[in-house]
Amino acid sequence: MNAKLTLQTYRPGGQDAHDPQFRKVLEQASRDPELARWLANERAVDFYIAAKLQAAINPPPGLLSELLALTLCRLREAAASPNRPNPQATVAPPPNTQLSFGGRDLFPLWGGATRCSSA
Repeated sequence: MNAKLTLQTYRPGGQDAHDPQFRKVLEQASRDPELARWLANERAVDFYIAAKLQAAINPPPGLLSELLALTLCRLREAAASPNRPNPQATVAPPPNTQLSFGGRDLFPLWGGATRCSSA
């Protein structure tokens, strides 16, 4: 595969650092000055776009909690469904489990703290 095409999909957070395919093209970039310059420019553009998006997108407070609560509701609905593929499967962690995001607890998920609607 083309090295540039592979490197365009490389995520800047380091999640791909141990992937053999990425390691191979990153090593190639370390030996090829032209590819290294291209990669540096590509990363700069990616960081610029990411920074602009992060500055422009300001989700309302509580949106993450609401989305997670909705997911919990859907999981509970699926667990209660008679058509569920594996009736022995559990969808809930131990009681009093809390969800943490960014080092803060969002809400106790499994103690009835969320309200589900049928809609």
